[in-house]
Amino acid sequence: MIEVFKTNINLEKDALFIEQQLKKAFPGCIIDFDLEDCDRILRVESPNKVFDPAQVIEILKQHNLTIEVLPDATPSRNTKISHRKIWLKACCFLGMPILLLAFLSCSAGKLNGCVDPAKVSEGPCTMEYNPVCGCNGTNYSNPCQARRSGVVSWSKGACNGN
Repeated sequence: MIEVFKTNINLEKDALFIEQQLKKAFPGCIIDFDLEDCDRILRVESPNKVFDPAQVIEILKQHNLTIEVLPDATPSRNTKISHRKIWLKACCFLGMPILLLAFLSCSAGKLNGCVDPAKVSEGPCTMEYNPVCGCNGTNYSNPCQARRSGVVSWSKGACNGN
């Protein structure tokens, strides 16, 4: 299960503190922030169990932070990008025109912010076959392989038509 939240966390130290709190509450979950996004994104991924997003919201509210779940939407037939991702980019585009240059410059060869070059790594991954479809329309053998490739979001299962 992957859940994406909009927060008001602006500082790296606050993000690190909340990350520690969430890791205590949800051991085994992958927790990361994108503070450069206009929505100050918190992403929580539970590789093997379902968690209650309300618990995440409660933890942040205990620290006087605002948080809301970004809703999922059904992708259209003609695209593999979810409406959530399009909405996030439109928000950044319309809400912060200065990001327009970064948005356009990152789109060459990548799927408009779907791949974060800063997150590409050579870190270890298991050979487990648990296919995921990256937001860039590429199949990965498991979530770790997608994450290691810098893909910022994916869905369970192989991409349609592949």
